[in-house]
Amino acid sequence: MKNYFKLCKVHYWLICFFSFLVSCGEIDCECIPPATLECQTIVLAKQMDCSAHGAFNQIYFRLEDGTFLQPYENATNPQVLLDFVKDGFAYKINYEEITPDQRYDDLVICQLYNSEVANATPVRIICLTPLEECQHIGTVKQLGLDGCGLVIESDEGKTFEPVFSENIQADLRDGQRIAFSYEPLEGMASICMAGEMIKITCFQEIP
Repeated sequence: MKNYFKLCKVHYWLICFFSFLVSCGEIDCECIPPATLECQTIVLAKQMDCSAHGAFNQIYFRLEDGTFLQPYENATNPQVLLDFVKDGFAYKINYEEITPDQRYDDLVICQLYNSEVANATPVRIICLTPLEECQHIGTVKQLGLDGCGLVIESDEGKTFEPVFSENIQADLRDGQRIAFSYEPLEGMASICMAGEMIKITCFQEIP
């Protein structure tokens, strides 16, 4: 897929260059610019520490396998604004790996070593959109304790005991990966006492 993007860009710009030279008018390019390709990869935006830097300041993207992407360049079209990407929210993106240049070398960063930052892959973001209405990503877990059922462990490190809104039908199962949004249930406690009680307002299973 990444090689296709590269070939597509070369093909696109060669056609446009030769079209300009011969002044032959509009040409129907077979390849579309990468910025218009569909967002496909689900990620979680995470605010990193002061040793991080990128196109969205200290926001990096966590992949499903737990590794991180450094949004080194924002090539979305129309361009996604800096404050659009928020910590803890889920997005769909398309990207390509790039070789870093010196654009961030003059930024003041702390010397704290963070393996997640150090091992993050620099990428060019070519498509970015919210994961529908659901804002968080997590895993359903069976605790196996008396009085306890299924809980949701978010990728942000929080544990929730869910109650679903009346308009949401969901079949939770152990190990299931989900995207969700929620409202806190103030003053409500459970027998299990394993996490915060929440009402699920958006639910989507991640294949």
